[in-house]
Amino acid sequence: MSIEPSAAEQVGPALLGYLRDRIPASDLGFAEPLEQVTRGWETYIYTFSLTGSDLDPAWERPLILRIYPGDDPAERALREAAVQRFAKEHGYPAPYPLALETEQSALGRPFMVMERAPGLTMLERIMGDPRLAFKLAPLMADLQVALHRLPVDGCPLPSDKPLVSRRLKEMQDARIQFELQLPPEAERALAWLADHRDMVVPEEVSLCHQDFHPLNIIVGDDGQATVIDWTGAALGDRHSDIANTLVLLETAPANPPKLQDRLLARFGRGILVWLYLRHYRRRLPIDRERLRFWQAMRAAEWWGYTLALDVADSEALGLKPNVGSKVPPGHAERMEHYFWQKAQPRARPTSTSRAWVLFTLLGALGLLLVRATRRQGQTSETG
Repeated sequence: MSIEPSAAEQVGPALLGYLRDRIPASDLGFAEPLEQVTRGWETYIYTFSLTGSDLDPAWERPLILRIYPGDDPAERALREAAVQRFAKEHGYPAPYPLALETEQSALGRPFMVMERAPGLTMLERIMGDPRLAFKLAPLMADLQVALHRLPVDGCPLPSDKPLVSRRLKEMQDARIQFELQLPPEAERALAWLADHRDMVVPEEVSLCHQDFHPLNIIVGDDGQATVIDWTGAALGDRHSDIANTLVLLETAPANPPKLQDRLLARFGRGILVWLYLRHYRRRLPIDRERLRFWQAMRAAEWWGYTLALDVADSEALGLKPNVGSKVPPGHAERMEHYFWQKAQPRARPTSTSRAWVLFTLLGALGLLLVRATRRQGQTSETG
């Protein structure tokens, strides 16, 4: 029987039958039924928990199911499970995998069951109380520094060539596979990356998450954090990881209709980036030229990804079906603009432009404080 991975009513019974054959517990059932987590482009994600007599404590906790679509799902499932296990065993806060199935018979696709981190995403915490950015941005930097300091001996990821060489080859392979006809500006961007690859060679090899941002960090009520979604993890230059975080933070759409909300969003984004970088630099040095190259590289990858979604099936790209419809309007143009900002940086800002930035930040800070004061007043009244 074919199982639709987005249908909990089909996935639930199949998963329970699979687990009953493998977990030595009588009366095994769902204490908490499968509930799909809607975010995420690369996998189908469900939360659940189990109940049963003599159930191992590892299986009694809240759990996550990840189902992998795409053309190479087994390889991606194996890689993610292996790197999460490696990180966890080296003391890093990553969910530990409890079961991995690379065959497609049980749920129709490879899948992994792992621990579920308690809490809310870091972004949800900040959206609920923007003042938490001053605490959580340094936490984000600490988590990334700790990852980059992990020993890489025995890490189950390839590092036979510099990361830049592997990334450029992947881009060229995708271009051939999907027969992409790139616009002239994209051709120029690829040429720039190839011509400037020596900016990041040789490299100091670190474990890099490659999708490290506030939606992939779960913060519990006790302040403990867990880093999730390790599908794209790689060994290579840690500046690539920092760059990926910056591209995501600096280009994520945030265009609320009201002017004061736009100012707050711009201010919040700027403060988060500034605090994150400042805190990271206190613990590990950042080479600005290396970082600039990797920011350009990541923008080019997203730019190419968006172009590929216009002509290729999303599952061929390792994504869930119909992901192309979720790409924000103007994303390709935004990535193109970001790329050339990094590839051909302008002169340092003038005193006038710095004054305008300061004016904008101060104005947004005032709005933020007014909003926080009003919220406190409303809370006091209701209390």
